Amino acid sequence: MEGAALPAGVFHGLDNLKTLTVSMQGNEDSHSTIETGAFAGMSRLETLEISWPINSSNQQRRPTFPPLDNIPTLELLTITTRGWIFTPQASHLRDLPNLQTLVIRGDDYSETAPRRFRLNANLFESNPALEVVEIRLETNNIQIAMARDTLSLLHGLKEFSLSPYSDSEISLSPNSPLMKDILNGRQSPNGYTLIPPGATSP
Repeated sequence: MEGAALPAGVFHGLDNLKTLTVSMQGNEDSHSTIETGAFAGMSRLETLEISWPINSSNQQRRPTFPPLDNIPTLELLTITTRGWIFTPQASHLRDLPNLQTLVIRGDDYSETAPRRFRLNANLFESNPALEVVEIRLETNNIQIAMARDTLSLLHGLKEFSLSPYSDSEISLSPNSPLMKDILNGRQSPNGYTLIPPGATSP
């Protein structure tokens, strides 16, 4: 869907669809967009995979990611971006009460790449069923910050995997001391900050 948009209700009528893969594409002058309500009416959708690359010439026109509303049955969400970094907010996930697995992958080695990636405290407030969270980012000198209570409401969380750059990964199991520290709120007031070796502070 090069240079085109997914308008609201574009999948209307696909009531029985359970798996959907969307590949967005951008050209030299514009990039594709997903409008709010694009997935409305998909009452049985369980798996959604979104791939969203942009060309290097479009670095100043980064896509705006809409709330993924009206998908109450969604269990698996995978978002893969190339040429830009998607930072999830609570508003993106607010209507996904049955989401069990969230995978976010992205890379951006441009001069305008973000220097900070933050997971806010209320990020998963509408996703009590989450069991697996995987975040893998490849970029230059990025800091990943996680607020004090980001995971505190995820009582069924089984795996939290975080990779701030290609050669490093933090994978936590429910019984790990760090996971217990996070869930019990025994952190610094601002939470954790991960800084890759050799990176400079933003």
